[in-house]
Amino acid sequence: LLVQLGSSFKKRFKKEQLPSDFQVYTKVEESFGKIRVRPGFLWQKYGRINFFVVEMITVVEIIPRYNLGVIGGASYRFQDAAVLHLGLEYRHVILQASYDVTTSSLKKVETSLYNSNSLGAWEIALVWKGFYNKHRAEEFSIPCGFF
Repeated sequence: LLVQLGSSFKKRFKKEQLPSDFQVYTKVEESFGKIRVRPGFLWQKYGRINFFVVEMITVVEIIPRYNLGVIGGASYRFQDAAVLHLGLEYRHVILQASYDVTTSSLKKVETSLYNSNSLGAWEIALVWKGFYNKHRAEEFSIPCGFF
């Protein structure tokens, strides 16, 4: 669970009166043999604007010996966009391409602004997963009283 507060920006830039930012993001991973499933949820509040995102990412190991897997999945940003994800995961590195399909009224603005019939936009991400040592997991774990 990741919680971020962005009120420090407001203190630095008093003249602009930036609204505070608040995020709650959680993602879990469950393995079923060579298949790993990662459902997730994001809630972000920026001023008076709220974003809700749900996602389901699946990783299928194609060469387990090298920790190489194919990533596929989808996410939905309520009242705004649907996103399709495809990529590769190699050990701690993820290379992922996403296509963001606009479902809101912004679609009309995109079409008129760029004079295209595009439904959305491409995004490319290079991610390094790190700073967590699975051999020292007990130092970072939070015990749960229910199980």
